[in-house]
Amino acid sequence: MGYSSSIIKMGSRHPILAALKRKREMETKKPQIVTIDGIEYDTNTFTEEQVLLLNHCVDLDRKISSTQFQLQQLQVGKDSFLKMLKDKLAAPQDVEVMG
Repeated sequence: MGYSSSIIKMGSRHPILAALKRKREMETKKPQIVTIDGIEYDTNTFTEEQVLLLNHCVDLDRKISSTQFQLQQLQVGKDSFLKMLKDKLAAPQDVEVMG
């Protein structure tokens, strides 16, 4: 009786119970599939370090996409200003007569 009350007292902090709980959670979690170089991986099986590295890759992809979008905006803005400059240069100039 003393042994089982000891286990109950420890609760989920007991290493064996915690491991069983993690295993049960992994079995019931929906697979989170990521494809890298044509190979599918379930991120539920990743270590903390692997999750961190994946998160870095996902964040960098997002930043690259955002930067490409901003670059398109900048290119259109530059093209617009260049066109306005060319239009001004092609327009007849008022010549000021001195003297």
